[in-house]
Amino acid sequence: MLLRERASRALHDFANTIVSMNVATLYFSVWFIKDLTAMAYRAAVLTGVAMFAASLLLLRRVPDPARARR
Repeated sequence: MLLRERASRALHDFANTIVSMNVATLYFSVWFIKDLTAMAYRAAVLTGVAMFAASLLLLRRVPDPARARR
């Protein structure tokens, strides 16, 4: 009887380990990659908007030749 209880407990622990590792490796990695992708996308958009705003400020200083002739 003792051998059966130990085997049952070992099988139960093994199954719990497999389930927890599947959750950790399958779902956590997908969530982590999606989160990093979203963060990289936000950083790229923010950089683009900042560069556009900076170019507007710099190009505003360049005189317009057509307007200067009027």
